[in-house]
Amino acid sequence: MTTDLLSQLGISPNVRDFFLAYAILDFADQLCFNYGSDKELFSLDQHLLPITDNCWFAGDRNPSRISHVFIAECAMELIAFLERNAHFYKNTDQLLFIATGLSPGNRLLADIGLLFKKSKFTIVHGNDFLGRIWTVKVAGWLFGKEFDITYLSGSVIWIAYLDRSCCLAEREFNLNQVQLGLGLRLKVKTVYPSAGRTFIQQMLPTNLL
Repeated sequence: MTTDLLSQLGISPNVRDFFLAYAILDFADQLCFNYGSDKELFSLDQHLLPITDNCWFAGDRNPSRISHVFIAECAMELIAFLERNAHFYKNTDQLLFIATGLSPGNRLLADIGLLFKKSKFTIVHGNDFLGRIWTVKVAGWLFGKEFDITYLSGSVIWIAYLDRSCCLAEREFNLNQVQLGLGLRLKVKTVYPSAGRTFIQQMLPTNLL
């Protein structure tokens, strides 16, 4: 059962019931999240993410009803995030969760940014360098900006947007520093787990880590 799989991860009934409306259990007893042209599959044995320009959505997609939009690379990360932070977001009717898969569609994200321009945006990302790169790219696309990111020698990152550019050390690279370096301000918040690389890792049984 889908509920049994989420229960094994310690997902509370309220969070579980919200997300179950946007997932199915396939023939192999895996949670399946539909991205339109592809799907994300999750079981305790494996987690497969799609490479697609489409997204997975959970929540009301009417902009007038949504106060906060959360974006992550995968649906399971959003479920784990909400489980860890449910006390902050009790009214899920006003929340929209979007998973991009491994290859976010810049045009679709730009459309989402325009459609939900009156809502707050939070990007949920992994606590590592690749997660920070993904966050910078997604944040830019949400606001119609294309950041060029180049890894130089000596662990230095070069970032450019139009006629602006800056260099950051890898250990300093994050969305906030990119905005400061380029003189930009994007209305988006970022969040990552304080322990472990992802929120999913915090939920998995210790024998599976």
